[in-house]
Amino acid sequence: MLLVSTDPASSVGQTIGNTVQPIASTPGLSALEINPQAAAQQYRARIVDPIKGGLPDDVVSSINEQLSGACTTEIASFDEFTGLLIIAS
Repeated sequence: MLLVSTDPASSVGQTIGNTVQPIASTPGLSALEINPQAAAQQYRARIVDPIKGGLPDDVVSSINEQLSGACTTEIASFDEFTGLLIIAS
């Protein structure tokens, strides 16, 4: 079983980080903390990098700016989480 957190202030009683770690006190349980800021950075790069050089720089800058808000961070974290669901199935 995998426990996943996207809360940067969460605590499961041990340091976990952004890699799957077994929880020693609970056999069969592992945990992963998704770093929302890192997820957002990777998400923006997946969207913006392919259009660099293909669209005018001001358009690329505008898209990058639109992807800099809190909603993008939440979407990116959820995107990473759903990727874990696909891997597990």
